[in-house]
Amino acid sequence: MNKKISEMVKRGKTIFKSKIKWVLALILLTGCIYGSYTLSRYTEADQVEAKEAQVILDAGHGGCR
Repeated sequence: MNKKISEMVKRGKTIFKSKIKWVLALILLTGCIYGSYTLSRYTEADQVEAKEAQVILDAGHGGCR
């Protein structure tokens, strides 16, 4: 009887940890989707200020050694 109870407790812990992982993954995924939605609305609403474009010319000589 004690072995059955201990096995059930062990199984419950692994199932509980698995559920926590799924919930955290779901929260992270929801946050990413909401963030991308908010960012797309922000850029479509013309709230981004236009700035002058800067062109930097680099000869490409003398890179990292």
